[in-house]
Amino acid sequence: MRFTAVNIFLPTSKILHTIVVIVWVVLSGFGQEQIVDQASLKSLFTELNETKDPTKKMEISLEIAIKHISYNPDTVIKYAEDALLLAQQTGDVRTQVSAMGFIGEANIYKGNLPKTLQLGLEAIDLHKSLKLTRDNAGPTIGPTYFNLIELYIQLKDYNKAFEYSKKKIALGKFEDGDGEAKTTSAFAYYLTAKTFEQNNQLDSAALYIQKAFEAFDNVKELLFGDVYEAYPKCYNVEAAILFKQNQAQKALESLRKGLAISEASGESLHSSEFNNDLSKYYLSEGKTDSAIYYANRGLEEAKKIRYAQAMLISNNILAEIYDSIDAAKALEYYKRANNAKNELYGSGNIEVMKDMIAEYEKRSLAIEQAERNYRNKSYLLMLLAALSILALILYFQYQGNKKSKEANIILSNTLNELKATQAQLIQSEKMASLGELTAGIAHEIQNPLNFVNNFAEVSTELIDEINEELENGDIAEVKEILSDLKGNLSKINHHGKRADGIVKGMLQHSRKSTGQKEPTDINALCDEYLRLSYHGLRAKDKSFNATLETDFDKSIGLVKVIPQDMGRVLLNIITNAFHTVQEKKTKLSGQIEEYNPTVSVKTMKHQEEVIIRISDNGDGIPKEIKDKIFQPFFTTKPTGKGTGLGLSLAYDIVSSHNGELKVESEEGEGTTFEIHFPINHITAS
Repeated sequence: MRFTAVNIFLPTSKILHTIVVIVWVVLSGFGQEQIVDQASLKSLFTELNETKDPTKKMEISLEIAIKHISYNPDTVIKYAEDALLLAQQTGDVRTQVSAMGFIGEANIYKGNLPKTLQLGLEAIDLHKSLKLTRDNAGPTIGPTYFNLIELYIQLKDYNKAFEYSKKKIALGKFEDGDGEAKTTSAFAYYLTAKTFEQNNQLDSAALYIQKAFEAFDNVKELLFGDVYEAYPKCYNVEAAILFKQNQAQKALESLRKGLAISEASGESLHSSEFNNDLSKYYLSEGKTDSAIYYANRGLEEAKKIRYAQAMLISNNILAEIYDSIDAAKALEYYKRANNAKNELYGSGNIEVMKDMIAEYEKRSLAIEQAERNYRNKSYLLMLLAALSILALILYFQYQGNKKSKEANIILSNTLNELKATQAQLIQSEKMASLGELTAGIAHEIQNPLNFVNNFAEVSTELIDEINEELENGDIAEVKEILSDLKGNLSKINHHGKRADGIVKGMLQHSRKSTGQKEPTDINALCDEYLRLSYHGLRAKDKSFNATLETDFDKSIGLVKVIPQDMGRVLLNIITNAFHTVQEKKTKLSGQIEEYNPTVSVKTMKHQEEVIIRISDNGDGIPKEIKDKIFQPFFTTKPTGKGTGLGLSLAYDIVSSHNGELKVESEEGEGTTFEIHFPINHITAS
């Protein structure tokens, strides 16, 4: 099968977009090599040399780069950089983003991971300036997301890989719309499956690789013609999942199928990967000769395109094999593997990339903060201006009518308006706090709902299979499918009850307090508000991460408290803890010192009381204000960020439970709050 250029000439604004759409759909993000039509290439080079039109030069340069994506990374970089330079000179942001994606992919194969990361972060910033709709979205940022996911998987930073996988899925929904040709979504499902597999979340990996195969099945004629049924790397991921699930024979079948279709297309990128995976399989089976054979084939295929990652794997396998049978050969392969490893990860590459990521995140946070500050400042200036005008109006009205009844009426109305405004501000403050809690609740409910949706989708497909088998008269197969369907319905029921429990629990804690103490599972209450507070902050700031530690004493049983009030105490203290570790993380950002934000909650029964201990490793409380923190209206937060009533109200609530709220803190090390309850508030569980 051959992929040829699409020679469609449209108005200038559409030309490059059309070519990139067609060719990117075929090649971007996976770079399989097809047999290159030399006559077509020669024609492109001739046309490139003859044309004087910058837009046409960009089109041809990108098309030449894409045709070489899988077997000559240097050529890709050369012509994609030519297109990038022209796009920068003409102000064509869309082409800049596309070209950066192809240059980044070529650099992955060459082993220049820092360059890929740099281009990816720059492309994301550029892409933000594009005003795209579903009709004109096109393949701009998709290849960059692909590169960043592959990059973070190699760095074993699965949180970042998942972050961009979610963005890739969202991009698929945006670009693919409601049609059946879900090309962007297909690659997004593959990447998500690969990330789950690398992170050993095999059930989720299996679910998404199945979704990937189904999506590719709808677009295989457009993408692969009669060579591939699906993107070849899907078979690598499927095999990896099956191996980890102890289904070696099925995994081997997937690898053989993937190798066969890769070799049939005459390309080297995927062939090197399938040969390496087969070598690792035979090595695990003790079949040394076969392992050597496939490792050598993988190495030769990787050398053809200087695929650094595949060469590293091949040399490592051969070094391991020869280590016990030929020391000289083993040493040679170890040296080659070490060279490949240094090319990928050595010479400070990891540190450089970590610094780049930290600097990018720091800059993004600074921009967001500047925008918030600008909005707040503008709001404050408008408020002050309005108040000044109001004061002047009131002054002149009062001076002109101070002896008249009308002046009193005006002042009375103004006072009522100010009271109404004050009530609205108080309500806004309450809603802001409720928003943090709601975000956490939404996250908790989303997990079981995702399971329900996924199993319901699979169950619908099983019903279709039952109908087919009934028509075929295969009752045994129908029974087996019904068994699977029953299992799915059981899981749907389980996760539905889980979501129901979350909702009922939150309705219980969000209703108006009756003032009556109720037997309450204090461990569950602590765990619930720890997670809700954390996810509430994460919903507002995706970059924030912290380690959550819990140590619950199961012997406590049920404690008589007012659950709504005690929940407010826990939410206030835990949220304060997250804020202080977030501030410390921001302050230390970019420094050599490693800092892991941590918030821990511990419960215990000690002598005649129950203790809830909430600790953080933030900056602590200065000694000069430690004795003031429980005073009403005392706060260390900037104006408009807090009222100073949180800890004061928490102290009063704990006191109303015949308990005591204590604090221990060391500057620079962290803070611990302890809530104590008398033992006579405990009932048997």
